Amino acid sequence: GFGSNSVFNAKIEPFQNIAAPNPVAQAAVIQAAATASGIVPGDLHFIEAHGTGTALGDPVEIDGLRRAFADNPPRRSMPIGSVKGNFGHLDAAAGAVGLAKAILTLKHGLVPGQPHFSRPNPRIDFAAASVHVAERPEPLPGDGHPWRGGISSFGLSGINAHVIVQEAPLREPEAGKRRSGRIFEDRGDQGTLRF
Repeated sequence: GFGSNSVFNAKIEPFQNIAAPNPVAQAAVIQAAATASGIVPGDLHFIEAHGTGTALGDPVEIDGLRRAFADNPPRRSMPIGSVKGNFGHLDAAAGAVGLAKAILTLKHGLVPGQPHFSRPNPRIDFAAASVHVAERPEPLPGDGHPWRGGISSFGLSGINAHVIVQEAPLREPEAGKRRSGRIFEDRGDQGTLRF
């Protein structure tokens, strides 16, 4: 299990290209998701970035993170990655796959290394944003706080989404109840799905 909060915004500046990313709007949605979660952006432990690998989009996304963290920077440089390095851009499914990766990161306490990463884009100031590309698997810190991750997804027309997931508290299994490892269980002849 996990806890989450999500926020969406849309911001188009006059004469802005509808496909152009906007770091101010991206920062605003990250800050709003953190506020809705009762944390500050610097309380996150990792970022699952939109990360398209483009010359325009990635520098703008890191600038948005820098702006979001300006008043409350992370305690240490935060690992960042994007599942698009594994699968490419999955269009409408990209955000869902990023969410799945973030949940697995919390489950295993390990940020996966970014595949196919060889050197940083020289136009990106990772240090100013207090983030770095996870070049190899990195364990999440044992800092006494529940692990939290942010997932960003940005679309055309200035639509931005940011979801924050948090490590769920440990629960003791109820006596006599079997835990299923599945998200959904098909109940066949009853025509229902059980979570």
